[in-house]
Amino acid sequence: MPLLTDEPALSFWLRYAEREGALVEDQGDHALVLLPDALRQDSGLPEEATVTANPDVAREDGATLLIAGHPEVERAAAAVLADGDTGYGYLPWPASRPPTRSTIEARARELVSIEHGRIDAAGEPIAAYLPLLRVGAMVSYAASLALRFHEQEEVWVDARTGTAFSERLVSTVRGRALLPVPDGARRRLEADLTAAIPAAHRQLEERALRRESSLASHARRALDTELARANAYYASALESIARRRANAAPDRVRLLDAQAEATRAERDRRCREIEEEHRPRHELRPFRLRLEHLPAFVLPAEVRRGSRRFGFELTWVPAAGEFAPVRCPACDAPEPLVATRERLGCHACTAPSGSAPRAGVAAPSKSSRSSMSTRGSTSSEAGADHESLGRRRHAHAVPARRVPDEPRARPNRSQFTGSPSANALLPSRRSSPAQVKRTGNKLAFALWDCVANGGRWPRQKTVRDSPLRALYRLYGRAGPLYAIGVPPSGYVEEMAASTFPSLRGAPELTVGNVKASGHVYPYAMFWWIAAGKPVVGEIMPAPHPLALPPLDGETAEIGRRLRERAPAPIVALDPVASLLWRTGLHQHGLPFAIRCLAVWWRLPDRSDPVLTDEAVAGLVASAVARAAGIKRARSETVAGSEAGQVLTTLTEQALEAGLRIDPGRSW
Repeated sequence: MPLLTDEPALSFWLRYAEREGALVEDQGDHALVLLPDALRQDSGLPEEATVTANPDVAREDGATLLIAGHPEVERAAAAVLADGDTGYGYLPWPASRPPTRSTIEARARELVSIEHGRIDAAGEPIAAYLPLLRVGAMVSYAASLALRFHEQEEVWVDARTGTAFSERLVSTVRGRALLPVPDGARRRLEADLTAAIPAAHRQLEERALRRESSLASHARRALDTELARANAYYASALESIARRRANAAPDRVRLLDAQAEATRAERDRRCREIEEEHRPRHELRPFRLRLEHLPAFVLPAEVRRGSRRFGFELTWVPAAGEFAPVRCPACDAPEPLVATRERLGCHACTAPSGSAPRAGVAAPSKSSRSSMSTRGSTSSEAGADHESLGRRRHAHAVPARRVPDEPRARPNRSQFTGSPSANALLPSRRSSPAQVKRTGNKLAFALWDCVANGGRWPRQKTVRDSPLRALYRLYGRAGPLYAIGVPPSGYVEEMAASTFPSLRGAPELTVGNVKASGHVYPYAMFWWIAAGKPVVGEIMPAPHPLALPPLDGETAEIGRRLRERAPAPIVALDPVASLLWRTGLHQHGLPFAIRCLAVWWRLPDRSDPVLTDEAVAGLVASAVARAAGIKRARSETVAGSEAGQVLTTLTEQALEAGLRIDPGRSW
């Protein structure tokens, strides 16, 4: 016999009744309830009531059947939501010894990525409470007359900035008992609810929109069935009118024609009505707004770039073993930081003046990066979208399986013997094929799990000056998803991986597929061992940059997103990078354009008073194409008369000189 606690609706109502002053006696399969006057008048139940969730008990003993959908359960739920859950609290301060300055400094250098800069502690860590804003809402979904339900959503953001926290950090707070006052005289970091509440609301909307899009596929079959039934009915009516018109007298023909026209208008109206009934929609009803404080340590720090020092603060959360999300000190964007000779900021803020992207590759505004698509509207194609989207849902690992979509092209070992840069990264002792397969599969699962949780793959696990780093620079955390054709609104659901050991000295290849938002996207990951640890160099939709999905059939949309409809960069591009982006994307697609940018950005000195921007861009593109074995037409290699002259004489030297392209890796 099921217990009372087995039925959520009845269990909820009993807790609500006890909170309102009722006396409850649990009898196993039913409960005896003595209601106070106020609750009795509101509920319409007698003063002494027997309630149950078992239909047999309700039928035999005359008890009230309280299950989901009962008016009293709905009324109690509405009352709880109307009351809301507001307030604040403090987690108890840990009794362990606080971390030292050197410990937090070492963790900062390991976990916080700042390009071209070194993090140094500038003072002793300060104990403080980090404010977390907890926002909960009841979301009502409707996709048809029958498909209607409610779900509870909850988000946690940094109350200072509105940045979403990692699931690991949130798990340290969720379900913990809170204190009404601070545990000791410790500093409280100031919260900015004017920024945090709108950011939390945007995250709730994003989750609801993703859920709504998944409902559309479930409601599609019912919609098609209803439309087919309506069209069949009106087709039969029109056919009947046509038969009568064929044998009708002349004075009745006009009447039958008007009747047919009215039938067609009614058919169109009914079809629009059916489509509206089956259009997915949702409604947010917030009920929780709490400010919960987490023990943390604020470390005054400096970022050193040569002799220049830039001050900022890091917030270390010992319970989660990680830092609170770092934001750009200039524009407040949650982007990776870059230390230049002039300032500390994100890539967009530290771009050289006068190097704003041209038409077609303009960096989107901060407001557009936080927008989401809904029911046919166009979503922003900025990398910041996936920072909140990917964090919502963990990747569900599936057993690794071989994906024979693309044949494995084994590079020639002789290609690597003359490349010092490649040999320096490769291990001195060859691992067994079984070890290589295990390592590659684990590496792929770890990378996509990081992407699914909205994280950024650690820089120490990526190859320096590689296409993967260029991808992150171009798109932020959403880079790996964009690289294989996933749209900005997509999120990782599950993935598969299979590793093919290569010849000694060649990069390893792991292929597989990622299921994102109900669609499957193949990928190829090139990696190898550096300093005894696996590092990733490149992610593409296939093992070759030109092996893109065709522009017809089921892969047409993915193919376009990897060509002319690739998302716009979120950083400003210098003139040469802008040319490489536009021409590479137009001629060969996104993987080739990423390789060109990776080669261009590795140059120590990007200014040449002799060559024009068109000539330099043509030189880089030709060198990358030649290394990858891509035959380019003369119209592609010549970007102007001057470019055509210099390319003929300088492409040979580019492979071994300034561009430093490795023939084995083709970048």
